[in-house]
Amino acid sequence: MKIRPATSADSAEVLRWRNDQQTREQSRTSEVIPQDVHDLWFESVINSPNRFLFIAELNDAVPFGQVRFDLLAGEPNVFEVSISITTELRGQNLATPTLLQAEKVFTEDHSPSQLRAFVRLGNTLSQRIFTAAGYSIDSTVIDSGNWWFKDIDD
Repeated sequence: MKIRPATSADSAEVLRWRNDQQTREQSRTSEVIPQDVHDLWFESVINSPNRFLFIAELNDAVPFGQVRFDLLAGEPNVFEVSISITTELRGQNLATPTLLQAEKVFTEDHSPSQLRAFVRLGNTLSQRIFTAAGYSIDSTVIDSGNWWFKDIDD
């Protein structure tokens, strides 16, 4: 597996992953994202100094997922992490290794003190992924979900 920064060429694939029904059901916003809205969002993400989008590829350079790190406002060095894997490869134990590898790549150039992920209450798959990646749950329920967190040692 390879983790690399996203480029404009990845936009269509990221939109396809985002608009997948199962992904939408577990997202904070469950609506289908139109192409024009996505295009503006995607360009803002890859050009932002506070957001970092990585693409996961199989050894044959086929992209299969994304991991994004967004600096949380008012939280120095705390980043929200988001992950999605293409529907065709879900259930093949790629998510946790992808997350861990993306964290490694991200922390080579950045110094987060903590990573956080918002996970919906019924999203047991993501709960298992973040548990396996060393995240702990904050038991406070907010907007039908919990924050999961991982402190990063310097």
